Amino acid sequence: MRSALLLNLHDKSYLCLDIGTHSVSGVAFRISGGRIAGQSIYSFESNDTTLAIKHVVEHLESELKERFDSAFITGNFGRTKYRMTTLRKNWAKEHKIKNEDISNMADIVTKSEEDMIPLHIVPLRYDADDFQNIATPVGQSAHSMSAIFGTIFASNAGLQNMREAALSANITVNEVFDVSFLLAHTVRPKKENSLIIDLGSDATTVSLWTVRGPVFYQRLDAGQSVLTDLLATHFNLSWDMANKIKCENISTEHSEMARFTPASNNHDFTKADVNNIIMPALEDIIKDARITSSSAIDKYNPTQIYITGGGANIVGIEDIILSRFNNIPVKNLGSQAASGALASYLWNYIRPLAIKGAKRFDFVNSTLKNMLKMFKKKPKQKFIPIMPSTLAFNMKDNATYLKFQSAGITMIHVDILDGLFVDDVYGGVDDLKYIRTKSNAHLNVHLMCESPDAWIKDTIDAGADTLTISIESRGAKQAWELLKKSKVRKGIAIRADTPLSELKPYLKDADEVLVMSIIPGAIGRPFIPESIRRIESLAAVRRKHKLKFKISVDGGIVPDTAKLCWRAGADFLVAGSYLKNAVDFPLAVNELLQK
Repeated sequence: MRSALLLNLHDKSYLCLDIGTHSVSGVAFRISGGRIAGQSIYSFESNDTTLAIKHVVEHLESELKERFDSAFITGNFGRTKYRMTTLRKNWAKEHKIKNEDISNMADIVTKSEEDMIPLHIVPLRYDADDFQNIATPVGQSAHSMSAIFGTIFASNAGLQNMREAALSANITVNEVFDVSFLLAHTVRPKKENSLIIDLGSDATTVSLWTVRGPVFYQRLDAGQSVLTDLLATHFNLSWDMANKIKCENISTEHSEMARFTPASNNHDFTKADVNNIIMPALEDIIKDARITSSSAIDKYNPTQIYITGGGANIVGIEDIILSRFNNIPVKNLGSQAASGALASYLWNYIRPLAIKGAKRFDFVNSTLKNMLKMFKKKPKQKFIPIMPSTLAFNMKDNATYLKFQSAGITMIHVDILDGLFVDDVYGGVDDLKYIRTKSNAHLNVHLMCESPDAWIKDTIDAGADTLTISIESRGAKQAWELLKKSKVRKGIAIRADTPLSELKPYLKDADEVLVMSIIPGAIGRPFIPESIRRIESLAAVRRKHKLKFKISVDGGIVPDTAKLCWRAGADFLVAGSYLKNAVDFPLAVNELLQK
């Protein structure tokens, strides 16, 4: 049954929060004149739920320049339960069925579970005398009516805890929604039989939805925190450190390099060690989800699986679910799909009323014209020669990709550091695969590795579009020969203290020369002024010999240094700290483009 959104729906702003166990994500949007006039997305990780809510709300308020004192909520409410209820009503004489007859039946459902609150009561079937299996019996005359309701309940205690956390952050709760309900009503086609798997921190929830509504819903009390607990116990780590290492290293895909790649700078165990411990537990969670839902799957034959929750960020999770669920197609919605689905669900009900409330005909007319434009061919995306550096951003956060999209980013600079060529360890093949699943942007990969030849095949297979090796690495010559035989763009990087003459054997075949304008290995280091002369020299060589390579620059890029690089002959700029710290990301990108 539809929620009663008893609000002034015109020219108003709305806040939608997904409150999880260890993070909060939010979407805020503003309505003006019957359309969405502004929106913002943000997430924050913390075990302190109130703190996380405050951070998210403050950020969204700053972005939209609005003040929020209430929100629509979804997320982890603790214990949940689903039940189908069949009810029947008889009348002594023929009765014309009214809305209140159905409401009275629904009221019976709300009182039928101790310590549980019904979040969603969905009518699955109505029968009235000769009118069987009808969409609604309202208006029909009959002596009896039966109805089947599917109801999702949540723990009263869990809901109260969530409300108290929100209230502590000075936010009152307007309405509460189940994650699966939201996804079922916003993501999947209405006539599709779909399985929704929420890989949450405290639990894994599996539900099956048909055209009528939920026909199966089960919460399993094993979630992604189980994997963290295993790491913490095995390696004697704090829970927070174990969770960080899990998120940075977990992958369902086996890689030879994982046996030699440290899981972190401060520990001597490898990525492979981490996955050897947690993957069996993850397999068990997926296996239990399959066994629990097997009867419903056999009966209703879902044609699509949707996954969300923290576990959706696991590299290769789609393949393991595909295998366990007999090759039913899998679509990964990402870990933060819930807040977006809540905003979409809310807007679907607000929109008709908001448009109706827009009094000016010319504005409504222009809105309709804009809707028609959606069916026209979209213009080709403008090329942006600014590459955000993955060293500066959380590439497991969906908000990062939305931020890139907001500025029209078409290239992403992906750094992979093996801890040998430079001191730090960062990135890897699994991380590159994950980024590839999240973005269609050109992935410009820089292998800051001592033996780049060992990385080339796996990196290309993972989705690199440009592959750059460092000329100073021990395996540079062997790697270059391999690159020349590949189909990706070939790049050669040179440090600020390496003579440009070292590039001579590479320039003829190079597609790109990357000038390192800082000492490589970390973000935030100062720009080396001598880099400008090096860019000018490379540009002169390119003109003189009519070579094809592009010049990119990485390190210390801010508006002032960007202008110097452009004037010297640079074609692409890699930016990290400046873009990371920007309050207005699109504006920051535009500032770097100024020549």
